[in-house]
Amino acid sequence: MPRYEVSLIMRLLNREEKIKALTQTCKQLLKSGFNVRKVQSLGDRNLPYQMKNIQGETFMEGSYVLLDMDSKISQLQELDDVFKQQESIIRMNRFVHETVYKTEPYCDGLVESDYTSKLKNMNVASEEDIPQWKKRSLKYKNYVDFPM
Repeated sequence: MPRYEVSLIMRLLNREEKIKALTQTCKQLLKSGFNVRKVQSLGDRNLPYQMKNIQGETFMEGSYVLLDMDSKISQLQELDDVFKQQESIIRMNRFVHETVYKTEPYCDGLVESDYTSKLKNMNVASEEDIPQWKKRSLKYKNYVDFPM
């Protein structure tokens, strides 16, 4: 069965009514043969514009909910019907899970490289190649010079 992510905008309800509406919706989905993996509430927010539900009521605030679920392709129309029957749902969008969460190929990690051979091939100056005046400037002092 393909995996879908369904985003719902529900009317603004208190916590108990929201839980009751979501459990009722999930029970209907499970009876219809859908597999609900996860229900995630994203909170209550102002809607971007005035929205109407199927009954014609207008809303300016709503609760956002995500459902992660599996469904057969032949049952998608039935999924829309289940959500249209619920009075608490204002808007519903359905996305294929792979378009939202792209699966990345497995990474084996960094490939180790042979640094010793790379250092041998580089033109690194030896101590004999450094001029005498530079050698003196590279020596460390045990004291600090202060002008007096």
